[in-house]
Amino acid sequence: MSKAAQNFTDKCKEFWNEGDSDGSGKLSVQELAKVIRKVANVDIPDSRIAEIFCDLDDDGDKLLSFDEFSEVMVKRNPKEVVESELMDKFKEMDTDGSQKLSKDELRAAFADLGVNIEDDRLEAIIDAADKDDDDKISYQEFLKAWSGC
Repeated sequence: MSKAAQNFTDKCKEFWNEGDSDGSGKLSVQELAKVIRKVANVDIPDSRIAEIFCDLDDDGDKLLSFDEFSEVMVKRNPKEVVESELMDKFKEMDTDGSQKLSKDELRAAFADLGVNIEDDRLEAIIDAADKDDDDKISYQEFLKAWSGC
C-alpha cells in the first residue's frame, strides 16, 4: 500500500473510531451525523445525513459496519481523482465564468450538496486556499487545495 493510501486509510479509521462513541463496532445514523458535523464543521441537514447513511448501509440493518463504510471510502481516495474531473467540477461551480470561485459560488456549491455553511467557515475555506489574497479561488488554488486532502 502506498504512503498516501495508508494515510487515507488511517484517516478513515480515525473518523470511524471518533464516530463509534459506544464502542459497538457499528455506527447509528445519530453517531454518523455527530461525527460528520464535527469533522466538517458545517450544518448538514438531517435529511442529507440520512441519505448518506442509507447509501452506505448495504445490508439495511440501520447500522453501519466498518466494512460498509470503508468499502465506499476506499473506492474513491481523493488523491486518485483525476485532474479532468476537478476541472469539470470547477467549471460547474464557476457560474459567472470568471475562472475564479467567489464566496457566493462556493456557498451555492455547498447548498447543492445540502450543506448550509456559515460565513465564518466559508471565509476560512477561502482564506486557506486563496494564495493571492483576492478573496476568490482560482483553478490553480483549487487544485492545490484538493491535493492537500
